[in-house]
Amino acid sequence: CRSWGLSSRRQPSQRRARSIAAEITRADVAIVNGAPPDLPPATADLDAVQQAFGAALLDGAREAALAPLLKGDPRRFGIYRGNLGAHWSRALASAYPVLRQLVGDDFFDGLARAYGQAHPAVDPDLNRFGAALPDFLDGFEPAAGHPYLADVARLEWCVHEAWYAPDGEGVPPSLGGLAPDAFEAARAALHPSLRLHASPWATVALWQAHQAGGPGFPDTLRVDTYALVLRSRLDVEVRPGSAAEHAALACLARGETFGAALDAAFDLDGDFDVATHLRRWLEDGIVTGIVTGR
Repeated sequence: CRSWGLSSRRQPSQRRARSIAAEITRADVAIVNGAPPDLPPATADLDAVQQAFGAALLDGAREAALAPLLKGDPRRFGIYRGNLGAHWSRALASAYPVLRQLVGDDFFDGLARAYGQAHPAVDPDLNRFGAALPDFLDGFEPAAGHPYLADVARLEWCVHEAWYAPDGEGVPPSLGGLAPDAFEAARAALHPSLRLHASPWATVALWQAHQAGGPGFPDTLRVDTYALVLRSRLDVEVRPGSAAEHAALACLARGETFGAALDAAFDLDGDFDVATHLRRWLEDGIVTGIVTGR
């Protein structure tokens, strides 16, 4: 897998990454869902103790007040905090392996701690834990000099969602026998794993450069990029596309008609090849059904 070394000029330095990680560990980060409740007295019930325990995990300043409520050596509490950070990092790394390669382990672990404190997991399925990371990266000051990282994360989340999406069902549809007016008024059922991606950065080229046997690192990062992500068989595919195809599929994904979708494509590309794209959408399982009579 091709990785971007920490020595790259585009890469945060290793010293800076470690500094960021240390600052995040020490920081008193606000919790999105409101400030933790005041610590209960030693006679507090189990629910209050559990809330205090969770608050102290996220805010080291509350650990000393929690100590009287715990049995055993309170210094062991640090083990729980370390395990929580490790769980956050592993969960995010499973969804964002390319992002981790781009920024390096130290930076990624610091990012995971900051994100976990701002977005504590609310779902027992940790596969959903990283859903807000791309938007979080947009406002993450240590990454401000690398604005493409958020869109790389958005592409990776498309891949992640496609992998866990349901399989497509049914017999491949056919347009045979459908009159032109009926076709234009029809709507499409799309494969459940289909995700559409657009970015002003070379996100697909960056993603491909970090796949086994992939091409080299792109020479230019500022490139308008469109892609569709699909798991039609066993593997998730990231397919480069055009602005016109993206516009047409986005219309269909919103439940609009084929007529509206093709109008959107022609607005961007007067030479958009309808027959070629329709054939590919049907043969590759992108369109899994034709809905008429609505």
